Amino acid sequence: MTEVNLLLEVVHALREISQQLNRLASQLERLHEGSMPSAQTPQIALSIPDTFRPDAQFLTQKLMRFCEARGIELVEHAPEQPTNAVERERRHLARFMVEHHGLLAPLLELMRGTLASPREMSRKVAHLDAEQLSIVTNFLTRLYQLYILDYYVYNRNERAVSFRVRKQPFAQNFLSGQWFEMGVAERVKRLLNSHPCVIFRNARFQSAQGGCFEVDILIALWACGEFRLAALECKSAGTLVEEELGQIRRVASVLNLSAARCAVVFPKPLSEAQAKLWFEQTGASMESLQSLSAFLQSLTE
Repeated sequence: MTEVNLLLEVVHALREISQQLNRLASQLERLHEGSMPSAQTPQIALSIPDTFRPDAQFLTQKLMRFCEARGIELVEHAPEQPTNAVERERRHLARFMVEHHGLLAPLLELMRGTLASPREMSRKVAHLDAEQLSIVTNFLTRLYQLYILDYYVYNRNERAVSFRVRKQPFAQNFLSGQWFEMGVAERVKRLLNSHPCVIFRNARFQSAQGGCFEVDILIALWACGEFRLAALECKSAGTLVEEELGQIRRVASVLNLSAARCAVVFPKPLSEAQAKLWFEQTGASMESLQSLSAFLQSLTE
């Protein structure tokens, strides 16, 4: 442990001691209430500056201790930084897809519908303006360059695009939802950029009893002088099945997270009735790409 991390541990411990002493002082004040009406027990406060910014190692150590106390272990997660140029481009593309999801959603639905049996699909683009057309062709070109599409053709005369998804598992996985998970993780990094945090994608945990569960995005954050943990599940299809409801409920329970710290993220907002139903079944809040910023902001307050 570095000297800085050791100092941060000491500061955090002093904060906890200060809070405990204040609670004890309040209890003593209540015990003496009546017998000493004019006396007030002074609040014990430690003046500890809030300017410390823990590094990734410190936050990871706090997470490991939290897991140990809960009887679980973080055994695997996706690399924080891309391991090669292809992975870096996939993440960039995923971020691009999230940013322009409203425009690209119809094409993504077409692609998802052919994953089980890839075949040529076409879509008219005559209704798009020049900027929108540029975004669509950029998207399809990058998918082709990453070998996710077998081919892609833009017919200028007919103002239409044609393409076919590849059969390979890596292409199928990306289009079936991996892009959304990657894109949301990139957005979380950007939105929490000014706060000390570590973001783990595809975080897989194992319990002392041998059971396993996975969290799409795990956030270890330092805010308001304390360690905070949050979990995000990403659902690009915009729906949840019974098995997924149980998995999310387990994540919230094992990690001891309230709805303010555990959320399911969808591309679009759910209806109020659907969001309420799934909240009651999982204990997690239901968020969209539009509301994600507010959810993350609440983690820092």
